[in-house]
Amino acid sequence: MADYTVGISSSFVKKKFKIKGDSGKGESTIYMGSLSKKAEFDSYFDFSGPTTYKLDKDNLLDYLQKVKIEYIYQSINKYENISLADWQDAYDYVATATSLTFDLKNQPDAKRYYINAVNTKTNPNSEEIYLKCLRMLPIPQITELKMTKKNNEITFKLDIKKPDAAPSLKYESKYDRENYKLNMITFGAPGTGKSYWLKKQCELLTVTHKGSYERVTFYADYSHAQFVGTYKPVTNGDGEIEYRFVPGPFLRIYVEALKSARTKKPSPHVLLIEEINRAKVATVFGEMFQLLDRDEKGISEYSIATSEDVKAFLAEELSVDAKECEIMKLPDNMFIWATMNSADQGVFPMDTAFKRRWDFNYIGIDDEEITEDSKGVKKENIKLKFILNNQEIRWNVLRRAINAKLSSNKDGIRANEDKLMGPFFVKCDQYKLNATDVIASKAENDEFVSVLNEKVLMYLFEDVARTRRDELFEGMNGKGNCNKYSDIKRVFMSEGLELFGHDFKTKYYDAEEKSYDDKKVREGV
Repeated sequence: MADYTVGISSSFVKKKFKIKGDSGKGESTIYMGSLSKKAEFDSYFDFSGPTTYKLDKDNLLDYLQKVKIEYIYQSINKYENISLADWQDAYDYVATATSLTFDLKNQPDAKRYYINAVNTKTNPNSEEIYLKCLRMLPIPQITELKMTKKNNEITFKLDIKKPDAAPSLKYESKYDRENYKLNMITFGAPGTGKSYWLKKQCELLTVTHKGSYERVTFYADYSHAQFVGTYKPVTNGDGEIEYRFVPGPFLRIYVEALKSARTKKPSPHVLLIEEINRAKVATVFGEMFQLLDRDEKGISEYSIATSEDVKAFLAEELSVDAKECEIMKLPDNMFIWATMNSADQGVFPMDTAFKRRWDFNYIGIDDEEITEDSKGVKKENIKLKFILNNQEIRWNVLRRAINAKLSSNKDGIRANEDKLMGPFFVKCDQYKLNATDVIASKAENDEFVSVLNEKVLMYLFEDVARTRRDELFEGMNGKGNCNKYSDIKRVFMSEGLELFGHDFKTKYYDAEEKSYDDKKVREGV
């Protein structure tokens, strides 16, 4: 009959010996296995027979010497409340013990088989020996209990668990990327739906293939430490402040990708960076910049050396030897996707060396007006109509008409495409529409008009036509000052489309309405 070895867990030892954060209240039972093996366990332990259960004194003393450092380890608060004094008490108890035998009973529940000490008249110290040698001596998680049976005697010994062979890092998962780009920047004018499109791509990639993605937004003061990781003060379980290495989004996704890479079914893991050029990317990426060069397998062509902090973090998270974490490479299942809007005033330029490491995906100004679902069915994304100055206006046609005037050579503004407005420049899906796609209530219509004033008109006033306001807002002639936003807003509310010129409706709005409706017919919407 085979002997048994079980691990000592935090749920078994007395509370003060528990590792912080582990579950369990300190139950006195030792878990052996499934109740389906009850007959096998009962036969081995032979509770009703002449079997003697004992601990080996020399083994316990040797074990205590091995784990002495773990009692001292309390200095970094790994355990609930143990100290070197507890070690000395345990050592003295074992060293002076004359007998280390105890009595056992089986104590199963509905599904599991447990054993526990029992006090008897023949051995009144049974429970005390069991408590002080098995529940107040071993260190949980790193200790295993070995049971060896010889004739009618079962000897219990404590030993340090041999660590499982550390799995090696694997950068080539052979994940089938299909046509997905590893490093990709999606760019286009404001409101073209870059973030929405990229989010859908992330969901398609990760949900279908059971992966994950994390979104981060760059801004002017965003730092390398925030992106990769750094030491930060955190509050421990005792309410005390201590410093720990806290990973940033880059390392979090990197770890997830490497964990997945060594499984039989690797999955994709995406780091999604919004507004990548609103930060100084060379500073934020730092040495990680070197990793963006990928070979034909999708792995970083060049590795970088890791800092001691990062090396220790990776070794712990990935359960590998620290030597394996001395360098970093991006695995083939880690994707870095980003959005970029060159029209923003607060952006930083990207150097050529950085840009050449990315694939760029452009979303045109009107590309997302009509899209196709997974079944090939076309749909119109922007149907919203609103009322202004007693006139029914289609938002998507209006923004097309404004774009047409902005880019017109005849009217002299000639704005670059990155200054134009995409169909999602304002959010339309939050408004309830009636059967004819008109905003259903006056309150919501007023809200939408207010959004147009504060978002669209302000954008045109401040960012697009700062030096050409008189040309864009032709309808202001004699009605107010083109350089006063309050005047422009007032005329828009009272005159509607006339703000952009007396011929704006016929020359631009009507023309774009026909063009858009023709497009719908061609697309089969």
